[in-house]
Amino acid sequence: MSIIIDNVILVKMTKDTQENQQIDHRFTSRMERMIHEEYHYLKPNEINLNKKSFFNKGKIDFVYNDAKKINLTIYKDELKNITADIISSDLPEVVKKLYLDKFTEQGHITKILEAASVGDDEALHRASVELYGAPNSQLYWFTVDQINTRFKSLINKIDPKRKTLHKAFSVWQNYYTSLDKPAKISVHHVPYYEGIYIPDDYEVDSADKIHQMFVVYLEKNNLTNWTVMVDLPGERVAFGVNQATKTISIPHDSDLALRKDTITKRSLKALLVHEIGVHVLRRENGERSPLYLLGIGLDNYLRAEEGIATFAEQLIVGADSYAGETGYLAIGAAMGTLGRALDFNNLFTLLHAYYILLIADKQLDEQGFYELDELRMLAVDKAWSRTLRTYRGTTGQKAGAVYTRDIIYLEGNRRIWKLIDTEPEVKPEWLIGKYDPTNLNHINALKELGILSEA
Repeated sequence: MSIIIDNVILVKMTKDTQENQQIDHRFTSRMERMIHEEYHYLKPNEINLNKKSFFNKGKIDFVYNDAKKINLTIYKDELKNITADIISSDLPEVVKKLYLDKFTEQGHITKILEAASVGDDEALHRASVELYGAPNSQLYWFTVDQINTRFKSLINKIDPKRKTLHKAFSVWQNYYTSLDKPAKISVHHVPYYEGIYIPDDYEVDSADKIHQMFVVYLEKNNLTNWTVMVDLPGERVAFGVNQATKTISIPHDSDLALRKDTITKRSLKALLVHEIGVHVLRRENGERSPLYLLGIGLDNYLRAEEGIATFAEQLIVGADSYAGETGYLAIGAAMGTLGRALDFNNLFTLLHAYYILLIADKQLDEQGFYELDELRMLAVDKAWSRTLRTYRGTTGQKAGAVYTRDIIYLEGNRRIWKLIDTEPEVKPEWLIGKYDPTNLNHINALKELGILSEA
């Protein structure tokens, strides 16, 4: 079966393997009960009350009841038991190694949830860095420098009387000039790709329309075991996939308005590729492969997962920079990469200036003018959402103690672009399941099991 969206062809390669024929079928139900996406539990209570308190008093204090509800004592006991059972099983050694590596990852996830449940910001940050890493100083400088170049070009076009943009640029420049430039600068080649042309492109202006398009697309490709739902207001700005519940979440209309880009027919096609053509398809293919773990995800697969998804999206909408720039900026700035750490309030101030300039630049490019009132409103809401996302899982009280997951988007996207040696395309072998095609341990294991070909 092939999934085709314009010039992007995503091939469903794997043949169905009966569950009792899978190498690891004895552990299927136990693995399903484990937590593989901890960020679903890191939504703070009373977001709107905290938002009001922040803007009125400059204060926030996040608590995570979803994390508190998990009985982590029982969970850790089960992790210990299944680890012992895998070791003593007759599984091939290569499969045992894949599982043990996955359980090491599970240990980090447990630490994150434990820290969130008790409000230990430093412990959450340590566990997050163990699992996802921290921004690379040279790549961070490259990212910030690219942003600065664009903003300087923008401000040179703006009348000095336009105080809002010049004030925002001053805030940005104060941050940029405070950074300690690395002694050694790596060379990074920015991807450039035109994307596809869609005549008579138009804006898709409601969550209900998007919901219907996702449902039709899933049905068309016989992926009817997935559910599409529209979130409540304030839930999220980004689209999301929960592989445990097989649910695709679409932001509410009020949150769609906060996205960096307007959703058009073309960008919706890109979202379909991202969410269904990569995330859903890799889950389905892996789940039907001879190794069930490939559907859940091998250890540390997520960086490549998001790298492939954003790369596939860029094949439609085009690219002139790596995906995930904003998340990399926010986490690096908060942690004090190349400078001092920024607390919640100071990070918001920086991101507010960043969004004013970013939105104005985009509106000028697309419309030839910018809407000042709209720009101010959007910049406030976007800065709040991104600052909240950066400090999620924590109380928000400790400068630099952040959840570093969002660095995987830029790093993963860059990693996938580096794999491309000819015409950019999604390689069929990338879609056989949730693994990292840049990880030699994954590749060698899957070849040994006959899931990947030797060629």
